[in-house]
Amino acid sequence: MLKTVIAVLAKVKNSNASIKLNKKICIALAFLFAVSSLSIATVRYSTISEVKALSDDSSEALTVTTQSVTEQETTTSAPTYDNINLCKVTIVKHAKRAQSVIMRKDTAKKALGVAKVKVGSHDVVNCKLSSKVYDGQKIVINEVKYKNRSSTKKISYKKFRKLYPDQDASNLDKDSKVKVSKTERVKYVNGVKTSSKLKSLRYKSLFKGKKYSSLKTVSELKPAKDFKLSKKGIPLKYKKVIKGTASAYSCGSHTATGKRVKPGYIAVNPRQIPYGTKLFIRSSDGSYIYGYASAEDTGGFVAWGNTVADLFFWSESACRSFGRRSIEIYVL
Repeated sequence: MLKTVIAVLAKVKNSNASIKLNKKICIALAFLFAVSSLSIATVRYSTISEVKALSDDSSEALTVTTQSVTEQETTTSAPTYDNINLCKVTIVKHAKRAQSVIMRKDTAKKALGVAKVKVGSHDVVNCKLSSKVYDGQKIVINEVKYKNRSSTKKISYKKFRKLYPDQDASNLDKDSKVKVSKTERVKYVNGVKTSSKLKSLRYKSLFKGKKYSSLKTVSELKPAKDFKLSKKGIPLKYKKVIKGTASAYSCGSHTATGKRVKPGYIAVNPRQIPYGTKLFIRSSDGSYIYGYASAEDTGGFVAWGNTVADLFFWSESACRSFGRRSIEIYVL
């Protein structure tokens, strides 16, 4: 461009034009031509860069296409579900809905990872996590927990003996309820109780009274079956009670029924208390207990009318000590 401007100026000078160009104007024109040339060069360089970029994109696209074809070929040649490298595994956690996954043969831990199933601290798996899975395998995860359970209940003596045959029941009352307190270790699988093991057991009879065998009595007779008394010392089971005054005696060798005398065989009015009747005798205030007795004798006191029984003692001093007392005779 600069050469073109100079040539134009030369032609103007040679033609002796009447118009004289200023030197500054010439320089300005030359500068304008230079700038125009620079702009054209810049546009040309940009065009070349775009073409080069397009060429690079085409190469990359070609590479991607080639890679895609390669992957497609690899996928096509990969083993299918029917091949030996794949297997179907079913996972059941806490007895809920089953979940199936198709995966390459790997460990059970990997199968759980594929299914996004986590094993908790109380979970038990039916196989080792490091074991290899196989086609059709079922992995079962059960939640197993143990809890201590305490309970207290009242049951009959008969039921107690049936439930706990190995326990000592010698101190239990057969006719009373038994209070049983126990602690068990209970096993729960998936929230359902499956078994229990006895850890501790405590039991006692609910009878709060007394047994005849625990009393200190004068009578030497023993009942065929131990019977119970209330806290106040009254038999729990009796037919009737006769209240009155009793005296004491120590003479004779045999009773009216032919039995050898001893404390426990007492004299009664047989019209009021038949011979052979079993009795329990104590003072009216409960401070003195003659005990279990049998009506086996009679005597002149019947004529007195104010005495209900004559109690036998071994010695006269025991008779004097007893004297005459108000008593209660419980007919058993």
